[in-house]
This record gives sequence, structure tokens and C-alpha cells, in this order.
Amino acid sequence: METSWESFKRRLNSHFKAYTGVTRGLDEHDIHSASQFVQKFARRKNIQISHKGLSVSAFNVWWEMWYTPLVKTIQRISKIWDNNYIKGVAYDKNSVRNSIVGGPVGTFMLRLSGNNPGCIVLGFVGSDRPKKILHILIDGRHSDFKIKFDDGKSQSYARLEDLVLQCKRVTILHPNVAKHAAFGNLMINDDHQSRSSSGQYDFACDDEGPS
Repeated sequence: METSWESFKRRLNSHFKAYTGVTRGLDEHDIHSASQFVQKFARRKNIQISHKGLSVSAFNVWWEMWYTPLVKTIQRISKIWDNNYIKGVAYDKNSVRNSIVGGPVGTFMLRLSGNNPGCIVLGFVGSDRPKKILHILIDGRHSDFKIKFDDGKSQSYARLEDLVLQCKRVTILHPNVAKHAAFGNLMINDDHQSRSSSGQYDFACDDEGPS
């Protein structure tokens, strides 16, 4: 039994908004990327993909391994998503680099990771001479937002807003919005406290880390 790719794409956006409760839907580029990840994750399980339609087995793998962790993270960052402070899965490392490379040091973008569903990537201009774009993977699949370092240490935050506001290396949300003007407003009347598993360890290291 199969459903057509067109039907899958058409129904995906309505389900996404209903499941997450957000007002901002997936754009056509995100929907196209989602269909590509159906194929990618199906191949990991040696499931054949037809150009005519989507099989139940391929859909179930995608649903469990990709879609479910993605939408659970969206539910936890719904205000950030609805305010368009984070990009969808159609954005990759090169897309972010091309967008922010002309900005001053501290310019940053957030995007949903397609290869690591449920995770978020923070890309930012780390230095100007030479120009260096850094990418940090944020694990948002559990009850907090965690960054792991090469030395084995990690730092966790209750909210993504906490992480962004406390990071000294990022200051300007692309294209030109002060981070406190964007993320600070989302924190009003919210009593969540950030949690760190490594004391005063500063997450904003010079290592590009995973992306």
C-alpha cells in the first residue's frame, strides 16, 4: 500500500501545525527536504523507495526516526519557531554560512538539523580576520538543550532562549536583530532557570564541533 508523494507533501503541513500547535507552517523548501529525508532514512533500513509513492514501511521509519523527534523539539521552541527566529530543515551549513558570512562578528542563525532530527545547529561568525564561521550542535531531544564538548564536558539549559542569551559569542540574529530584543522578549514572565552540568564552563569555544 502506498500514498502518492504529492498527497504526502500536501498533508504534511496541516498535520505539522495541528501536532505542534504552532501557527507558522513548513514552507515548500522544508516540505521538499522532509520528503528527501524519507528516502534517506528508508535507505538506512534497506527499504526500497518508489518514485510513484511512499510505502507504509518507509513512512513508519521516517515517522519514528525523523519526524517525531523533530516535532517534539518544535513544540518546546514554539515561540522561537513562530517568530521565525529559527530556520527549518531546508537550511544546511552552507546556507547559513552564505547568509551570515558578510555580517560582523557575533552574527548568528539557528536552524533545525535534518541529519540529527530533534537537534538544533547554531551557526555564527566567530572571527573576522580571517573570517571564520562556527557551527555548534545543540541536542534538544530530551528535557533540556545540551551542548557537548570535545573534552567530555557538557552544558545544559532549560530553554533555548537561555542558551542564546547567555552565549557571549553571539550578539546579532541575522539579518540585524539584537539577540536581547528577540529572545529577551520571549523570556518575560517565564521563571525557567538554566542548568549547567559543568559549572562556569563557557560553551562558546573556538572548536567548530559537530554540525
